[in-house]
Amino acid sequence: MQTPENRLFTGYFRSMASARKKLARELYLQSGMDQKEIAEAVGVTENTMSRWVQPWKREKELRATGMERIVQDMMDEVIEITDAIKAKPAGQRYADSKTADARNKILAGVQRLRSSVTLSSHITVMLDFLKFAAAQEASDTAAHIKQIGTHYLNAVAQRYEDQQ
Repeated sequence: MQTPENRLFTGYFRSMASARKKLARELYLQSGMDQKEIAEAVGVTENTMSRWVQPWKREKELRATGMERIVQDMMDEVIEITDAIKAKPAGQRYADSKTADARNKILAGVQRLRSSVTLSSHITVMLDFLKFAAAQEASDTAAHIKQIGTHYLNAVAQRYEDQQ
């Protein structure tokens, strides 16, 4: 029988595992890092990472070829909505609630797509910095740099989990 403390720890570790998986997914889909680098960055084994990426492969292909196209298509829809409003007679050139809602949802989607790159880009820059710094410093300082990187990634994973 699990004690309340064990349940608390189990819940915490599941929560952290979920955050690590979400972070790994974002890095895989957007950073250009390979599976081994991502596994090391999020603190999982290469085997775990290999299992995780299987369902993400198709999405990565689509994102690589179509992200900007998708954003452009969405913006074209907003332009069509705006043009339809402009085509109305004078005094009626406004969006009704349904049209305004559709336009706002499309624009929010565009914003999400454009800002979703920020997290993985930020992490990629930090990891590049850590690799550079580790190569420049003495071995003990390199160990400290690795600790900083680990703490940084854990903090990012926690913040990412809090945003979900």
